[in-house]
Amino acid sequence: MEFIRELGQDLPILRKVDVLVLGAGPAGAAAAAAAAAEGAETLLLEHAGGASAPDGPECAGIARLPDAAVCAPVMHGRLVRGVVVRRQGALQAVLAGVTIDCTPQGTTAACAGAEFIEAHGESAGPAPPYGPREVRHFRGAYTLTERDIRTKRIFEDWAVKGDYMIPLGCFIPAEIDGLLLAGENISGTHEAYAVYRDPAVCVKMGVSVGIIAAICARERLLPGKIPLDLLQDRLEAAGLARCS
Repeated sequence: MEFIRELGQDLPILRKVDVLVLGAGPAGAAAAAAAAAEGAETLLLEHAGGASAPDGPECAGIARLPDAAVCAPVMHGRLVRGVVVRRQGALQAVLAGVTIDCTPQGTTAACAGAEFIEAHGESAGPAPPYGPREVRHFRGAYTLTERDIRTKRIFEDWAVKGDYMIPLGCFIPAEIDGLLLAGENISGTHEAYAVYRDPAVCVKMGVSVGIIAAICARERLLPGKIPLDLLQDRLEAAGLARCS
């Protein structure tokens, strides 16, 4: 068994995969399915089981790791190489060519050092257990705005196309490599978030980012270095260039 030095101790490497997806909500389930469909060895981590993928992930070629909670990212400089998980009381490492954080709070991205803006919110009285309606907004290579959505701005580096476009830069956290974002945690303003948080949009994000991750893992590219013509040709072939 191989080991890696993390958190001050030698941890066993449990798995090495092409694409690691964190969170099995609409974006995460879609990202994992899309990456697997591209031929990438894909592992989906979701400590609560996932509302969007209650059964059948294995049939889609997606591996799952039950009873595993993510504790920290595995970092090499600013490169995310995977995560440390706690499983049955023991710490283990999962390494990946590309990691996708699809969790609403983007905890792994935050722990990796990705910059973010705190969400708006305040307590309206005791009602536990509860979850935040608005989450972290990470700073990406581009931040989507309400004006972009209202004016249907055309982006040359589009990664999601529908009633409005979302550029590739919204899915890549600034100053962090080997990590992609998808779902509610992407780089966008408070006003834009009210639009793109829709589950149907999150699914489209997940499919696009899953394809991006699979291409990057296969070609050994950082997400920010993926050729746009290669990416957009593949997205169009997958039916993601339709305006709907």
